[in-house]
Amino acid sequence: MIKTLKNLFIKNPIGLLSGAILLVYTLVAIFAPLIAPPTPYRSPYEIPRDGFAIAPKPPSAEHWFGTTEGQFDIFHGVVWGTRTAFKIAAVVVSCGFVLGILIGGISGFYGGVIDEITMRITDIFLSFPFLLAAMVLATVLGKGLGSMIIALVVFRWMTYARLVRAEVLRLKQITFVEAAHAIGAPNWRVLVRHILPNCVYPAMIQASMDIGRVVMSASALSFLGLGVEAGYADWGQLISLARNWIIGGAQGAFQYWYTVIFPGGILFLFVLSWNILGDALRDVFDPRMRGVH
Repeated sequence: MIKTLKNLFIKNPIGLLSGAILLVYTLVAIFAPLIAPPTPYRSPYEIPRDGFAIAPKPPSAEHWFGTTEGQFDIFHGVVWGTRTAFKIAAVVVSCGFVLGILIGGISGFYGGVIDEITMRITDIFLSFPFLLAAMVLATVLGKGLGSMIIALVVFRWMTYARLVRAEVLRLKQITFVEAAHAIGAPNWRVLVRHILPNCVYPAMIQASMDIGRVVMSASALSFLGLGVEAGYADWGQLISLARNWIIGGAQGAFQYWYTVIFPGGILFLFVLSWNILGDALRDVFDPRMRGVH
């Protein structure tokens, strides 16, 4: 596996670059307390303010990325927003991954009425536009990181369930599964020991590509005022605070460029890198794709 990954990145320099970028994001998240020390006796996710003036201030020695509307420090918000992004992605994708594997595995393995019921429920959830459904649920639950995560998890498991179900239906017909049944292995052991482990790789590829989408959706909720509380370190909220200054001011269209470029660029690179890495992982784990390059 290590050799396969090594060969892949040698042949795919863009995949290597995306991995390097994500490593930088990871280091920023780990060393956030050193890069942007939090204010004493306050939550590190609470963005420091330099007054309450409406107009943003440009980058300076005190505020490296400038300040937003309301004088929130952009640099602190971007750095600690990296932790927020990883936190949201880890919880939402992990929960969707586990739920999808369980639901899809049971549905595909047992079939019949169980399969029919679970797949119809899945179809109902899939019929809702993802972001719109998450917006409605987030509104009902109220503002906060926990409410936003719950809203995203509820509508994020269906793709995994369908993917795993299709893999289970295929694997059920393979010889080693039939042999396990023939020697008297119980159904739960056949499912857990022989089938589900072979369904993990396609779900992992989907998960790697979903990380960027989840963070983008969370940022959209925050941008619309349905995500985290005001002043919480989140890229979407930083962009929301820039909405009134995008067109610039009296000195020109790009007078307040820093309010959009820094949080928007960080979000763009994060999502793009995960999408590229997901494509690279698909090339590794999907034999049908290995001969494409």
